[in-house]
Amino acid sequence: MNIKNYKMPKLKILIGLPTMGHVHTFVLVRLLSFCVEAIQKGDMSVMLYPTLGVTPVDNARNEIVDQFLKTDCTHLFWLDSDTIPPGDTLRKLLAVNQDIVSAITPIIEYDDAQKDSESNGFYKKWNCVGVDNKFVKPNTGVLPIHGAGGSCLLVKRAVYEKMPKPWYRFRYQDDNGKECFAGEDISFVASARGLGFTAFADTSIICGHEKPIIW
Repeated sequence: MNIKNYKMPKLKILIGLPTMGHVHTFVLVRLLSFCVEAIQKGDMSVMLYPTLGVTPVDNARNEIVDQFLKTDCTHLFWLDSDTIPPGDTLRKLLAVNQDIVSAITPIIEYDDAQKDSESNGFYKKWNCVGVDNKFVKPNTGVLPIHGAGGSCLLVKRAVYEKMPKPWYRFRYQDDNGKECFAGEDISFVASARGLGFTAFADTSIICGHEKPIIW
């Protein structure tokens, strides 16, 4: 390769990994595969920024965004340390080309009324809510959403540049000034949509979720 003629890829991805220090082995393998593929194809650059022991998670996410904005990266790709995405996840999220794009990840819940079932009371739902305010279902297309978890999420730089700090918070005020509590990732998507940004889910990207029960 002629170094003089080399041009840096236009797509520059920072992978944000909020972690307490433990990353599932398969997550690490997937991160390495994203980096190797980017190098081989030469059409994007990939950086990684993990936090270590930053709590609660809204502080960890805000630290990652701070670091992201100090770079010239075009996108921030969130991946939780227990979320295992398919190998083509990053490129499929980029192909949707929206401000915020989520894969779908099963959330494990417990219902005492179901404790006699085969799952012993545990059940799963998906981490994205559609415009009908119902949880999305796998393989139902690329859908506009009202909310999404942050386990596997791609966000364009402009979203963070326009939003005021802190980008992530558990406590916020609604339109009537009432103080509300919500997951830091859910409130982020809601705030971004309130500023006019788009949010979608590609329901063909189905992640694994490593918990005591594996779905």
